[in-house]
Amino acid sequence: MFDLSEYGMAVSTNYNIPVRTLLQIKFTLINLNAPAEDQVKSMQITAEVKSNIQVDKDEYRLGLSFAEIKEEDRMAIAQFVKESSFRKKDG
Repeated sequence: MFDLSEYGMAVSTNYNIPVRTLLQIKFTLINLNAPAEDQVKSMQITAEVKSNIQVDKDEYRLGLSFAEIKEEDRMAIAQFVKESSFRKKDG
C-alpha cells in the first residue's frame, strides 16, 4: 500500500487489473495511538480501480476508490491518516 485515505488507496500488484474493475479488498489497520480496543481493525471493503499504471515489467500501481465501506471503517482510516500526518510534521 502506498497511499491511504478514507476515500481510497494506492497499491502495488503483479496483476494488470482493468480500470472500473470492482475488487473486494481485505486489510488490517494497526494504529498504536488508538485506545487498546481499537488498535487493530480488520476491514473488508469494495473498491473500484480508477487508475492502472505499469511501473515495471510485471508491476502495476493501482489507484482504488472505495465503493462500499462501513462508516466505522472510514472513520478509523481518517483518524489513522490524521495521526500519521501529524507525526510526520512533528517528528
